[in-house]
Amino acid sequence: MYNPEGAAGTVGAQLVVQPDGSLLSVFFESDHAIGGPVEEDLPEKIRAMRSTDGGQTWEEPVTVADIDLNIPLFPDTGDQLVAPGLVPDMALDPRSGTVYAVWAEAGLSSSGSAAGISASTDGGRTWTEPRRIDQTPESSFGGPGQAFLPQVDVDPRGRVAVTYYDFRRDTGAAGSKVDVWATVCHFRCVSKDRDDWTEVHVGGSYEGLEDTSTFFGGPFIGTYTSLASSRRGFVAAYTAPTGDPDNPQDIIVAQRRSWR
Repeated sequence: MYNPEGAAGTVGAQLVVQPDGSLLSVFFESDHAIGGPVEEDLPEKIRAMRSTDGGQTWEEPVTVADIDLNIPLFPDTGDQLVAPGLVPDMALDPRSGTVYAVWAEAGLSSSGSAAGISASTDGGRTWTEPRRIDQTPESSFGGPGQAFLPQVDVDPRGRVAVTYYDFRRDTGAAGSKVDVWATVCHFRCVSKDRDDWTEVHVGGSYEGLEDTSTFFGGPFIGTYTSLASSRRGFVAAYTAPTGDPDNPQDIIVAQRRSWR
């Protein structure tokens, strides 16, 4: 499909089939050389590319957003949580054909970790200006205002939902508290600012995040959270700490018939 030049690599590709049958892939591109050391510090981008012949050939990628990769930190200690925004997510509105892409990045919030969103109404050729979509209260760098691991989906009625974690309920006592939230838009979502979306609490507060399985040098809850939709509403799947050393995290499934 695509071979970046030099030391660049890609990760986290997502794929949708559009109403006209064309394929659209969204992915992260930066200095992630596969199978070898990173040779240089390259720009970080969310990119998109199209195929109109069933994947036989692909157009050159376009840039959805130039980003600054987030590195979430525990507010109480400043230690790193391994939950960077390396894996973007995307979803297709089945009625209008609008495509939404979300990712986590440092540059949209003073906290150093926020959820960004962009949309395309022309099949992925052009994209709206990236903007912050989470409704996490702002904070200083590394504080409780960090939002991370966003996911997006569109239900059959055209409602758009974005889920994410944040530390807003953390008290500063030993052990961080983390919650999962969703922000929902019901119509004209391409042009609405985040203040016009409605936030819903999905799960938490969860304690014990510091004690989840260690991978890549820190507590790792995975970049593989998910959000789906059905005629009954949205369904979120995410990793939650348990506080149990013998079973430090579970996968939680939360379904809501109406996220208003």
